[in-house]
Amino acid sequence: MTKRVLIIRMPSLLRQIVLDALKLDDRAEVIECGKDEEDVDLTESIKMHEPDVIVTTSEDSGLDPVFEEFLSEEPERSVLTIERIGRSAYLFSMQPDPLSLGEVSTDALVKAVHGEFTEH
Repeated sequence: MTKRVLIIRMPSLLRQIVLDALKLDDRAEVIECGKDEEDVDLTESIKMHEPDVIVTTSEDSGLDPVFEEFLSEEPERSVLTIERIGRSAYLFSMQPDPLSLGEVSTDALVKAVHGEFTEH
């Protein structure tokens, strides 16, 4: 099953790493929204692109309220946040707490997008 992956609010170097990882995955349809960390309208972007998974950056393990609303609409959806320094990632879904993926590799990123991850 193909997953629609929206990449949004991400610095260019980290964005390119994510794009390179997902480019090799024929199960992901990647949608880029905005350039670098451009302040785009999250709600409008989500409505327009109807993603299954959102990949973004974070300062901490918290989640923007717009993403919380996105998750609450359908249980299969998820949000993958990668720390700005690119070391750790968190996968948010309709669970009470995010799953810490630890140090994220390109392989772990692809697995997280498809729900094939293990918690660290």
